[in-house]
This record gives sequence, structure tokens and C-alpha cells, in this order.
Amino acid sequence: MRDPASNTIPVRFHTDRALWLGGCKFTSASVAAILNASSSVFILLLAWVWLKEPLSRRARAGGALTVAGVACMLLPA
Repeated sequence: MRDPASNTIPVRFHTDRALWLGGCKFTSASVAAILNASSSVFILLLAWVWLKEPLSRRARAGGALTVAGVACMLLPA
């Protein structure tokens, strides 16, 4: 039997992309780059809070590397 929610996946994907591109249109490239680079940390934290997913060692290490990468982007040239 087919999952009824699978019919909405293309709609959700295109809505997500439209909102993301719309947000990039109204902000600077540097802010968009930082938000895009740090999105995995936001997803990790939201999954931990709302979905009660455990934070594995690999997930924590990936989050730490992401934060370190964003911090490198913020260093003065």
C-alpha cells in the first residue's frame, strides 16, 4: 500500500526551495552562506528536541565540526 504522505513530498520540497531562495533574495550573501553552512546544526538540534532523537557521538562530532567551520568563516581575512 502506498503512503498517502508520499504524494506531498514534491510539494514540500518545492515549497522549501522557494522559501530558501526567497530568503536569500532579501539578505546579503555572507549571511546566507553562514545560515546555509550552519543549517545542519539547526536540524540536529531540532531533531533532538522535537523528535527526541539521541545525539550520537558521530552527530555531536559533526555538529562541532560545523560550528568550527562557521567560526572559520567568521574570522577576519
